Amino acid sequence: NLDPGFFEALRKTGTLHIIVASGTNIALFAGSLLAILARIIGRRTAIVPTLVCVWIYVLLVGWQPPIVRAGIMGSIAFAALAWGREFDAWRALFISAIVLLLLQPLWLFDTGFQLSFAATAGILAFTSSISKRLVLVPVFREDLATTLAAQIAVSPILWLAFGQFSLISPLVNALILWTVPLIMAGGMFVGFVGGVWEPAGQVVAWFLWLPLEYFVRIVELFSKLS
Repeated sequence: NLDPGFFEALRKTGTLHIIVASGTNIALFAGSLLAILARIIGRRTAIVPTLVCVWIYVLLVGWQPPIVRAGIMGSIAFAALAWGREFDAWRALFISAIVLLLLQPLWLFDTGFQLSFAATAGILAFTSSISKRLVLVPVFREDLATTLAAQIAVSPILWLAFGQFSLISPLVNALILWTVPLIMAGGMFVGFVGGVWEPAGQVVAWFLWLPLEYFVRIVELFSKLS
């Protein structure tokens, strides 16, 4: 039901990935749930129900490579936390790739699979070094560094698969990525409050208008320039 014009604007600005369920969504959802459950039943005990909820979330969203990859990596991270082990993101990425290909070998040729793993590898490999070279406000520096790192890794795939990639994508992503946690957390809160009492949920939803409006306007503005 997404407006075709806005969908095209997202595509032009290289921000379509933001509205696709992926690692960011898993991290925000699982982190918030773990924080709540840890206060009630203790952190170590809360890990198991959190993992169960993560995989329910994965199944509800859809069994696609990006979200399954995020679910596997998240599960490995929580398992490391439960057993007091250090989390190795590269190892988790490698293991998740093996598991996905064992489940569905043909995913190796799926563009979503390729982009998801390439972007994650790029973020792990380049974000830190890029961030050190950027002189910006911290929130924008980290978002821009992350986007540039992912862009470096996925650009060859985008070019081969679609014959194009957005040159303004890093800038647009840096300008709007900071709104994603606010929008997602706010949306979850609105859903909870609205489930208890709908009028209260409608009032709370108005506070989400500003980050949502900002997100939409920035995407639409830069799509006209691309």
